[in-house]
Amino acid sequence: MNVKPGGIWEFVMHSPDGTDFKNKSIYKEVVKPERIVFDHISNPKFTATITFTAQGEKTFLTWNMLFESKEQFEQVVRTFKADEGLKQNIVKLEHYLSQLK
Repeated sequence: MNVKPGGIWEFVMHSPDGTDFKNKSIYKEVVKPERIVFDHISNPKFTATITFTAQGEKTFLTWNMLFESKEQFEQVVRTFKADEGLKQNIVKLEHYLSQLK
C-alpha cells in the first residue's frame, strides 16, 4: 500500500468458500488529514472518496464509492454484500484505533 498520488494498493480478499479476489487501486489524491481518493481499477471498477472530519477528540469518517452504473452498484451489494463488508471494516478500524490509545 503506497499511499500517495499515483501510488498503488494491491491485495487479495479471501472468501469463506476459498475463492480469491485480486484487487488493485491507484491513489488519485491524498490530502492529510482531510481526504483520500482512489480508483479501484480491477472489477468492479469504482472511485472511492474517504473524508475525515475532526469532531473534538474523535474523527467522523465518510466513505463514498462511485460505481460505473447503478446496476453495477446493486450487483456488488447483492453478490458480495459489500455494504455489510464496509461496515465491518469500519467497526474493525474503530476497534484497532481504540487499542492505540
